[in-house]
Amino acid sequence: MKNYKNHKLNKNNLSEINFMKLNLRKHNFKSSELQKCDFWETNLKNSNFSNTKIQECIFTDSILQNSNFKNSTLINSNFNHSNLKKADFSNSVIKNITLRDAIYDNKTRWPRDFNPKKFGAIKERKKIENKKISVEKKNVLINKIVKSLTQGKGYYVVKNFFDKKKIKKAQKILMKIVLSDKKIAINFNKFSKDKKFLQKWITNLLNINPIFVEFIQPKLVMQVFKEILGEKFICGFFEANCLLPGARGQFPHIDYPYNYNYDIGENIPFKSRNNFLFNCQLLIPLNEMSKYNGSTAFLDHSYRFLRFPNRNAIKKHKFKQVNAPLGSIVLFNGLTWHTSMPNYSSNKERFCVIGQYIPHFIKPMIDIKATTKSNIYKKDKKYLKQLLGINLQFPLKKK
Repeated sequence: MKNYKNHKLNKNNLSEINFMKLNLRKHNFKSSELQKCDFWETNLKNSNFSNTKIQECIFTDSILQNSNFKNSTLINSNFNHSNLKKADFSNSVIKNITLRDAIYDNKTRWPRDFNPKKFGAIKERKKIENKKISVEKKNVLINKIVKSLTQGKGYYVVKNFFDKKKIKKAQKILMKIVLSDKKIAINFNKFSKDKKFLQKWITNLLNINPIFVEFIQPKLVMQVFKEILGEKFICGFFEANCLLPGARGQFPHIDYPYNYNYDIGENIPFKSRNNFLFNCQLLIPLNEMSKYNGSTAFLDHSYRFLRFPNRNAIKKHKFKQVNAPLGSIVLFNGLTWHTSMPNYSSNKERFCVIGQYIPHFIKPMIDIKATTKSNIYKKDKKYLKQLLGINLQFPLKKK
């Protein structure tokens, strides 16, 4: 099969071309003839296939959301596991295709009298967000997360946790701050841009907008960390890591409970009883996290090593990148080796709010209390005062 790089994609007749794993969003295949082309795991969102003849092609695991197949002919082709939400197949001729586990929704349009379920497609049920979980189910979830962090892989993804509108609002707030950085603004549109200026850390989040006050203390997360860190745990740092398209990744590391006091490869200098940690962390992705925009990667069970990873650890071990849809949160054991992968995309940001939580007797990496306006925590009725250590008293010498 020929590689797409050796062919101009504006040809009308495309035969035996490999498009595998490419980002072809909004691409125009209108009035083409496609034969034996491989689109496996290809992003074809909002692409145009209208009036196109498609024969013996592979679209397995591809993203075809909102794509246009009007008045087309599809013969002997494989659409297994593809995303067909909002795709339009109206007035098309479909013969001998497979749709096993392909996902479609109420806005997907099919030819008249065509039943996608007979070909194996699955209709997506409308998700009800922020549904109240019963106390029993919540306790089961808390125990499941605690076990995953302390005895399992070392991390856990909770999907559809936050309202997507809130996530998008936070992303918009931080994007404005990122683009107000003159060095980033000047460098951003240069072809040979310096990747140093494609990343920005944003601090003092609690002073920026009330939405970040909510993000620092999700009730489920507080209940999980209470089980692992003890009743009076506090927040060690709370910041946002904003990676623009093309940003470099990180070396594998841990933040336990500090990431600047030890050398790479050095053993953790203390051990404690089972399931008790000095650090747990929370990630709140403000964009969908995937391999396309350099999502966080973890090494399963690596917290058992009890040491800081070497810089070449990612070459020696199989790190797994997290796929986290918008609205998800990621909780993980502070000893779990993790890294931010490079953002190879040309148009996808990856902003993430990061919180570190520690027992009350550990000194925080950043004194959040000192930089947070008093009126913010005085009116909060949840966990914020505890997290900032407002009423925390250190031992005093007896007179």
